[in-house]
Amino acid sequence: MKEVTAMGANYSEIQELLQQRADIQARMNLMPYDGNPEIKVSNDARYLYMRKRVAGK
Repeated sequence: MKEVTAMGANYSEIQELLQQRADIQARMNLMPYDGNPEIKVSNDARYLYMRKRVAGK
């Protein structure tokens, strides 16, 4: 029975992570910026950058 509870815990954790991903993706789709979002880490802080390529550059 121990394996079943471990599987249940993993399942709920996976479900939680998928929900967080869906929430973040929905919020990013509402952003008024044109381009690809990139998250960069600097000194243990995360920053969101929007990269837009112009004329294939």
